[in-house]
Amino acid sequence: MRGTPGKTAQHGQGVVEYGLILVLAVVVVLVVLQALGVSLQDVFCRVAGGLGGGVCTAGKYCTESFDSLENWANSTGWTIQEGKACNTKDGELRMYNTCSQKNKIPKDYVVTVDSAVLYKGNGYGVFFRQQSTNPTTGYVFQYDPGYKGFIFRKWVNGWELSPPFAVKAAPNFDWWNTNHKIKVEVKGSTFRAYVDDELVLTGTDTTYTEGGVGLRTWDSTRVCLDDLAISDIP
Repeated sequence: MRGTPGKTAQHGQGVVEYGLILVLAVVVVLVVLQALGVSLQDVFCRVAGGLGGGVCTAGKYCTESFDSLENWANSTGWTIQEGKACNTKDGELRMYNTCSQKNKIPKDYVVTVDSAVLYKGNGYGVFFRQQSTNPTTGYVFQYDPGYKGFIFRKWVNGWELSPPFAVKAAPNFDWWNTNHKIKVEVKGSTFRAYVDDELVLTGTDTTYTEGGVGLRTWDSTRVCLDDLAISDIP
């Protein structure tokens, strides 16, 4: 005579069913969060921090400590001096981070240069969302003495468009012979630039939705830069 399932078997079956339902609910929540544009890493970091998990840092896609220029294309006119990338020639110089060009970085990211010192000349720029490097197509953030402040400018097929699509005057800014941290946050069609963690410029443009990173100098500029990173937006 065949026996009937006992309470233990029924209980075990119930636990498995509840577990499957819980997993399905979690998957649904994650899909909804991604559809809404919520960073799952950010959610994890917040939960971990709330549970005493310490500091949770955003993921980094490309980092550059400038021990060499092997990760930079078109770097003629640049050299490594005391662990920093420094330009040594006058005129228009543009070099491009090959990690950000070859690897699949996200559409939205933060580009950070922890150390930048301008010794002479008019300034330097940080390219972002580059569609191509030859000819240069994308966006750039820079200090521009012609506008006496900070600008976002668009490049199309090797030409920089005028006027810039965002300008903020900073006539008394201490730019030369001073170490600064530069950060450009790229999110959707909105771009924010920070100097020493202070917001200095906000701009919007919808032309380019993704792309790589580069650096630019012009005229008689002499600048040294160190510790560049492309990371998730915190």
